[in-house]
Amino acid sequence: MRGQDALTLVDRLLQAENLKRKLNDVQSVVFLGTWSGCTYTEIADQLDYQLDYIKQVGSQLWRSLSQKLGEPVSKRNIQAVLRRYQQSQQTTITSPITQSQQHWKEAIDVSQFYSRQEKLQILEETWIKSDLPNRDSYASRCDVGIFTESENKLSAENYRYCTIKTIAKKVHPVTLTTAKCTVEDYHRMIADGILSARHVELLNGEIIEISPEEEYHAYSSDEAGEYLIYLLGDRAKVREAKPITLPQSNSEPKPDIAIVQRLGRDYRQHHPYPENIFWLIEYSNFSLNKDLEVKTKIYAAANISEYWVINLQTAQLIVFRAPTPEGYQSQSTLTQGEINPLAFPDVAVSIERLIGN
Repeated sequence: MRGQDALTLVDRLLQAENLKRKLNDVQSVVFLGTWSGCTYTEIADQLDYQLDYIKQVGSQLWRSLSQKLGEPVSKRNIQAVLRRYQQSQQTTITSPITQSQQHWKEAIDVSQFYSRQEKLQILEETWIKSDLPNRDSYASRCDVGIFTESENKLSAENYRYCTIKTIAKKVHPVTLTTAKCTVEDYHRMIADGILSARHVELLNGEIIEISPEEEYHAYSSDEAGEYLIYLLGDRAKVREAKPITLPQSNSEPKPDIAIVQRLGRDYRQHHPYPENIFWLIEYSNFSLNKDLEVKTKIYAAANISEYWVINLQTAQLIVFRAPTPEGYQSQSTLTQGEINPLAFPDVAVSIERLIGN
């Protein structure tokens, strides 16, 4: 069975489970990549996605197929399982096979059903799914990448509700065509309630899921926020986990702490812009790659003079300064002592208090 034939079969199986849609783009690439022998790491590298996210997509896909086919399915046995299913369907005319029959010849990749994957179940896929309001049956399935003829005729206005990656049917090479959101599109989606149940932020025009905070993260950032309020008083506003708007890169991140100008009621009309921001702080554990790689470029391009990352894994403060369009030119790592913010050189901030020690 060819990979494309297998993908068509899986689409048909899952549609029969009242999902009413085919696999989305990322699921399709994960399936085809697995079918052709690619590892999750290779697929993640090709798509430029987090490895844990690709593992999560695969795990959800195998669980759905396991429920449908009545036997455990994993990336290691998917070819054998689908071939058995196809053969069983060919013989049902003369000898029906009950759905309860199971085959245990293939070794099961139990890592996809237990351990870390169970923790990752709480993260839904970052693309907009079927829980969106029904906008002419379009926006709720915008991540599918394959629309009906009538849906293809919908206006460009509806299309802009979607941030999708349309991926070529062959994994080697993977071709991406990205439709990105502007800040205005993102605000419209929020106003229409599309993102009301999702903890997300906009980075470089893409809607990204924000990981839940574990206890250490929540405690450290909360204590730091109170500490900075005490230090700065009326000289600045300390905002915790609130959006900032960076129009140049079509980004609206939610840093753990943003120290901004006190503009009072002006913030009823807009979130802080780059010119309103003194410096930003992120607490990083599972989001370390995003905070150190993606956000540094976004914040530097927005000319935010100072950006601090608290690495909770190593109990270190990483300080970024001297922004340029290509990134920050200065980076230093501290574990103790005090630091004076560029915007308030007379204020001494205890690094131990920031880290939560």
